[in-house]
Amino acid sequence: MEKHTIVHSEPASASQPSRLGILMIKPSRYDDDGYVVQWWKSIGPAHSLAAVWGIVEDAVNRQVLGPDVTVDITGINEMTTRVNTKKLSKKLKSFDRALVMMVGVQTNQYPRSVDLARQFIAQGIPVAIGGFHVSGTMALTPDWEYGALQSAQDEGITLYAGELETGVDELLRDVWHGTLKSMYDKGDDLADMSKAPLPKLLTPQQRKMKIDVATMDMGRGCPFKCSFCSVINVSGNKMRSRDPAAIEVYLRQCIDQGTHRLLLVDDNFARLREWREILDVFIKLHKETGIEWDCFVQLDTQSHRIPGFVEKAREAGCTRVFIGIEAVRTDSLQAAGKKHNKVQAMHDMAMAWKKAGIFIFGTLIIGFDNDTPERMKEDVRFLQDNVPIDILITTVLTPLPGSMDHKHAVEAGVKLDPDLNEYDTTHAVFDHPLMSKEEWNQTYLDLYDWFYTPEHIEKIFTQALENGISVKELIQVMMAFYGSPRFEKSHPYVYGLVRFKSRVDRRPGREIEPIWRFYPRRAWEVSKSLVGHIGLYLHLLRIARRARKAVKRRSPLIKVEQI
Repeated sequence: MEKHTIVHSEPASASQPSRLGILMIKPSRYDDDGYVVQWWKSIGPAHSLAAVWGIVEDAVNRQVLGPDVTVDITGINEMTTRVNTKKLSKKLKSFDRALVMMVGVQTNQYPRSVDLARQFIAQGIPVAIGGFHVSGTMALTPDWEYGALQSAQDEGITLYAGELETGVDELLRDVWHGTLKSMYDKGDDLADMSKAPLPKLLTPQQRKMKIDVATMDMGRGCPFKCSFCSVINVSGNKMRSRDPAAIEVYLRQCIDQGTHRLLLVDDNFARLREWREILDVFIKLHKETGIEWDCFVQLDTQSHRIPGFVEKAREAGCTRVFIGIEAVRTDSLQAAGKKHNKVQAMHDMAMAWKKAGIFIFGTLIIGFDNDTPERMKEDVRFLQDNVPIDILITTVLTPLPGSMDHKHAVEAGVKLDPDLNEYDTTHAVFDHPLMSKEEWNQTYLDLYDWFYTPEHIEKIFTQALENGISVKELIQVMMAFYGSPRFEKSHPYVYGLVRFKSRVDRRPGREIEPIWRFYPRRAWEVSKSLVGHIGLYLHLLRIARRARKAVKRRSPLIKVEQI
């Protein structure tokens, strides 16, 4: 694979160039009908956009292009904003130099990214694609035929592998001098997080989220070796933390903006050596300003055993935790490399968080070798009876580039789906020994119905009321995490409020539907989804009120939330 070919070279202009235009796009993906997945308001934040924006802005402030160069940066999250390549290209052509950066591109977003890149390149605008697909593929399987890295380079697209902090200066200088390379491979050069630029704090208007939330990575890496995870082979097994003083600067920016909700995007926050000092910053600012932090943290199943961690996290404003349960059978956990997950200890783990007034998101993977619909139904019952999580998130076992599962599958010649758009953890992309792909995909959807029965929802609400957890918040979250697979057949992470589709933004090769067919069908789809969501909300509200009455009847002196 050619790594240092110059793909964009322009002669120097007669006058000294002084203006660089950069457009950052966090791309979406195509749905099963070939339409771009987009929402009026999103559920999940576009952290990659904020992170890359902050890194590039820092380089500009350091004047890596010299003191006389003006840089204009624009960011678009395609999940909430349509990308009009012709209009955007016209604006970019007004600069002396320009670059489109496709940021945080996951494997399922790569086909859409390449399609957008082709449109910009046709307008004479250079494009660079970075993110986990490029980084993960380069890390373990650079020659994987379906990875489509070489074909993208052959079309004039620049690829960036690794963390941007270590190569941003080189990238910007090459853009400025018209010597952009086809590949920047920085995968072995990890950033010093103690000196890393802060993410840009996007405005609520830029974030366009249903429930507004800012994001930040307190550190990177994970010490565990889960076989399905690409993080450890892209960000490493060694934990790297930001300087708590820098984190305080970012949090003060949040306070100035009026933002109190934060998603800590670390793969495993509890394993940062500086976790205590970081949480102390949250506590300090709460005492100093009165701000009530509302934080969402991702952890492992053993983090509650760290002395003082649960209590400190709650004091710092942690209200929800995301915990990778993945499986409740020893054979599946061993296959996944999650030896640190102990089935017999999961009840105590969940109760430790619940008693602290923190509600729990737990994940379950379907697709291990011995999984069947019947077995998965039993696993859901086990969770309901023994592991009191509040929100279940399920995923289809997917060998993502950068994971050992993917590396082993490629080396063994396993037949993998060549359509990267399918690698969104809701579609089966290889043959399972006991389930057909259709059965596998359907069971993924069925898991939600099996878990969110009226009886179990009432149990969840009852436990929440007894432990001081907001049922109103739970209803909102359940609307998204149960409503997304039920009404839109999408993963909760890429869900939003009011789906919109552009008739003409369809995957190449798919028919552009005529107006008379497209809009009546969309009216029916939107109406059906709206009615379904209203029905689900009323269903959850009835159950919540029933649970509240039961709690008040049993414990008349307990103070419970008004619903």
